Amino acid sequence: MLIYLFIFQLYVALLEWHMGERQHIEFTATAFLDIYSGNVDTLQSIKDRSETAYQHVMEDIYMRARCVLSTFAVLC
Repeated sequence: MLIYLFIFQLYVALLEWHMGERQHIEFTATAFLDIYSGNVDTLQSIKDRSETAYQHVMEDIYMRARCVLSTFAVLC
């Protein structure tokens, strides 16, 4: 479930920049619990319907996260 936390932190980071300038948003469990739970529920629903689809989604998330974290555009 570590990937869920990463996805959620990425969401908060993007939210901070959504107006073009960084506006600090406090990252607290209580502030974003509903969003996090919704993301976990969505991924679980995909997994329940199709293990193959779930694996594709997780692979895509992993590859995109790798590109975001990488300093080498060659990996993307």
